[in-house]
Parts: sequence; C-alpha cells; structure tokens
Amino acid sequence: DVKEAADHILNGGDFKDTLATVDNSMALTRLYGLDQAIVEDAAFYTNSNATAEEIAVIKVKDAADIETVKAAYETRIADQKEACKDYLPDEMTKLEDAVIYTNGNYAILCVSNDSSKVETIIEEMFK
Repeated sequence: DVKEAADHILNGGDFKDTLATVDNSMALTRLYGLDQAIVEDAAFYTNSNATAEEIAVIKVKDAADIETVKAAYETRIADQKEACKDYLPDEMTKLEDAVIYTNGNYAILCVSNDSSKVETIIEEMFK
C-alpha cells in the first residue's frame, strides 16, 4: 500500500520539516510532470517551503513505466537543486543524497536528513 509505505518512511525517517500530504493529481502533474494514466496509486508528502524534504511513492500500472517515473524523480531533484541553490543552500546536501528506489511497479523518492536511514527503511519494506 503506497500510503502505508509513505507513512512508514515519514515516521521512521529523519525530517526537520513538518511534511504534509499533497493531492495526488496535483503532485503527479505539477511536481513530477507525469501522466496520471500510468499510475495505479500514489502517495506524497511535501515540505513547507522551508526545506527540500519530500516523499513520493508511486505504483505504476505497468512495470514498463517505472523508468518514466524514475526520470521524473530525477528531473524533480534537478529542479529543486536549481530552486534551492540560492534560496536554501543548506538543502543542497539533502538533494545530492536524495533516495530514488525502484522495485517492480513501485518507485520511491525521498529527500531527508538521513538518506541511509531511509534506504534501510525502504529495503526492509520490500523484503
């Protein structure tokens, strides 16, 4: 369950910001530029604009679309780096260490204070 996965990362990860849920259709189109037709389910948490922290968990209908989601995550990170470099320079380290994880029909993006902690949480979920 994508919502459960996102909540598990949120509760177990290291975040200094208070992350809030985002409407799926808004996040998919505005933040990630994805076609909703390829997505079976998704859950998002985004920052308060004080940090670059965020969580995205997307389940695609067809595993063939996982690379499209991964590319969208990479574009999002690049955009965030550009937006934060002058405005929030302290967030650049988090963006450099952003976790992008794919497994089957699932793609996860997480920007947090501790990427190795998040990677461990995600790997445990897929065991």
